Amino acid sequence: GCSSGEEAHTIAMIVYDSGQFFWNWDVQVIGMDVDQVALEKARRAVYHHNSFRSVSPAVKERPYAPAAGAAAQAQEPSPRLVSFRAGNIVDPASYMGLPALDVIFCRNVLIYFSVAMILKVVRLFHDVLVPGGYLFLGHAESLSRITDLFTPIRFQGAMVYRKEGPRPSL
Repeated sequence: GCSSGEEAHTIAMIVYDSGQFFWNWDVQVIGMDVDQVALEKARRAVYHHNSFRSVSPAVKERPYAPAAGAAAQAQEPSPRLVSFRAGNIVDPASYMGLPALDVIFCRNVLIYFSVAMILKVVRLFHDVLVPGGYLFLGHAESLSRITDLFTPIRFQGAMVYRKEGPRPSL
């Protein structure tokens, strides 16, 4: 659930700033949500003060241009790298037409689901990820008592889940 797109645009900016485009990576960030109003906001990429509450002014100014009122709009490259689509993460049909994914960010969505629904969604994620692909969940979400489809990789302050297989060649 990408909601209004802040995280999708941020991921695109981080990847672009990392210089990976100089390695000829073909990066696409695809956001999916069931809420059409949120998706329209995500496509416009216009955000208000609350979206920047924990961002320094220097970070805010560089990738964002002033917009009407107290808003700011994401600048290039984010809108070029990011697309949004209507879909429900629990519905297998929502993944039709997507390329195999190297990484899935599903942060702070699964906390609202039952264990059975989490397992269903995680199996769908497993199906659409390439071998060696990664799943990022929110800090309050864990697969430890739900499934062993993914190998947990611990970092200081974070957990990432990896699908078995060779790492993706990006």
